[in-house]
Amino acid sequence: MSDWAKDMLLFTEALNIDKIDLLGFSIGGPPMLEAALAAPHTVRKLVIAGSHASAPTSKPPRGIVWPREPIGEGALIKLAAATDVEGSRKALRETCFSTSEQGKAAFDRYWTRLEQRIIEPLHLNLQHMYSGGDRQVAAGNLVNTPASGGLFDRLGQLRMPVLLLHGRDDTVVPASRGWELLQLIEDAQLKVYPQSAHSFLFEHPLRVAEDINEFLG
Repeated sequence: MSDWAKDMLLFTEALNIDKIDLLGFSIGGPPMLEAALAAPHTVRKLVIAGSHASAPTSKPPRGIVWPREPIGEGALIKLAAATDVEGSRKALRETCFSTSEQGKAAFDRYWTRLEQRIIEPLHLNLQHMYSGGDRQVAAGNLVNTPASGGLFDRLGQLRMPVLLLHGRDDTVVPASRGWELLQLIEDAQLKVYPQSAHSFLFEHPLRVAEDINEFLG
């Protein structure tokens, strides 16, 4: 994921952008943390949504939940096991959205938007994960493997303002992972949204947008 961060920073450099705000959601969180650590002079503010840092190499400092709640392997397995559009729809609904009526309605709106895309031909069939998805899985596993100099151990080096966002009932990346980041990043604040899961961005879109806009100022 550090390579993903390097690619993003090279892209902004090619565009002659010298100050950026970054938002990393889910698997996008670790690369954005890596980018902020690699180029603190470039990253003005950072938003980490429904994500986490790497595994610690030792027991974390006081104030952090221990033992750590695991990343939701069951949810990821359910998503990976889907073999058709209806299966993926059901798996996404069950793993990424809350079980509340609000969550169900938010998912229906989300899926309807997917079906309304007109920029390209509608293609909701699942892609074979081993053409490129396996590299994402490998990168995710690497983040969750304790290693000297990993993200977790370097979070204290971040000095820019950081906004942490999480769904209260997230079973993919537990909200306690957001609490970890809060404890380790000097200038961080955490917002947890009620009755929402991993896709809280779609369950509380207006509130999330307002909070991000206020933070970016």
